[in-house]
Amino acid sequence: MADTPERTGDEHGARRGPDVAEYVRDLIITRQLKAGDRVRAEQVAQALEVSATPVREALRSLQAQGFLSYQHNRGFVVSRLSPEDIRDVYISIGLLAGELAARAAMTASHDDLAPIRAIQEQLHAAEASGDHSNVTELTAEFYHQLHILGQSPKIVNLVLTLDMYTTRELHATIPGWFEAVVRFQDLLLAAFDAHQPEAARAAVRGHMEDVAELFSEWLETASEPARHRVPSSRT
Repeated sequence: MADTPERTGDEHGARRGPDVAEYVRDLIITRQLKAGDRVRAEQVAQALEVSATPVREALRSLQAQGFLSYQHNRGFVVSRLSPEDIRDVYISIGLLAGELAARAAMTASHDDLAPIRAIQEQLHAAEASGDHSNVTELTAEFYHQLHILGQSPKIVNLVLTLDMYTTRELHATIPGWFEAVVRFQDLLLAAFDAHQPEAARAAVRGHMEDVAELFSEWLETASEPARHRVPSSRT
């Protein structure tokens, strides 16, 4: 595989280890780098136009997270990540984020919900216009506001740890995802307005289960990679 990435290190300055890790992790999650592929640090560095230092940091980080293993005489190798693994991650996020939503439903005031309402209005406008260019950013901000409303930094940290096993940038390209997001956020806001914690919890958990199914189906059926590959080898 010798395709170059869409972006290079020169476009936004030198990449840091976490940036490289996120890039390679996305390739693994979307199966552009498959289980058993050998990932050479020097090839990744050349493809991304960065030094070897941040790449080595990134690969060690991905090894600690379970995305890569280190094999004698082969170096870093992509670990197996199944659709079931992806489902488990989303279901776990749903359990934790559902607790945040339940707490928010009990405590959030009308004014507290203003930022989320503004985001939802923009999503409905995007739905009406067909312009989905900023939906990923709006959704990320929606979750950020939910994390604030949940008032539990510990739970938020756990959610963010699990979130590294997902790739939100890809979500907008999956059929059915946008409609699921709008439907979910309408349900969640209704639960907040009614101060119904269990309805809020159910909305989040149900949405994450829906996204898990959509993403797993996409992984199983997608025939073309969504992003360019970095060089890898099976030997």
